[in-house]
Amino acid sequence: MSSASGKMKVVSKNAEELRDLITKLTGCEYEVRAAGAGFSQPSHSSSWYVFAPSLEAKSSRYARKLWEDDHSSIYIESFYLGDTIRWIEDDYGEEGASAASKIDYSDFAVARTILAKKFPTVEKSLRDYEKIASRVSAKRGVNLSIRYEGGNGGAIFYLDAKIEARPHDAGKGLELIERNLKALKEAWSRMEEYEREKQNENRRIGASE
Repeated sequence: MSSASGKMKVVSKNAEELRDLITKLTGCEYEVRAAGAGFSQPSHSSSWYVFAPSLEAKSSRYARKLWEDDHSSIYIESFYLGDTIRWIEDDYGEEGASAASKIDYSDFAVARTILAKKFPTVEKSLRDYEKIASRVSAKRGVNLSIRYEGGNGGAIFYLDAKIEARPHDAGKGLELIERNLKALKEAWSRMEEYEREKQNENRRIGASE
């Protein structure tokens, strides 16, 4: 057997083990896919990812993808939380969304400075989402963050969990992944509630105008 084919067998085994594990812990169906056009993680090198193809089971939204990088760190990512165009249109109307679509979000730190000046309520929502992730991280002893993926015209947001170097002990690995999934689920639930409250407030403001 060549070293390349041996490596592929190890990769496949790891992917299948993690697929079976997240399926067991969430109760949702997942499958292994080769990293490609639908998986852009340049800083998290991986040749495969585990993916929930169906969103009919709402519980899979907080943990849509899972992958392992070259350093054996595991990442779990939610379905997208939202995007700049939708959020800006909700708060600033079509004119605001049109103006926001002209911004380059490739360097999100720079784009965020523009958002803070032109669309402060949207930038505040981003900060509030980050606070939710930080608070749940501290409570659960995990590492959650908001990932921003942007380009010309808009940016999309995701909730991510990072597990540093999965333990070789299967029991500890199971406990660690389960803890992160619970944290993701809690943070996702809090963010959904935040969005509902924000939408209700927007409707109240609209009705009073």
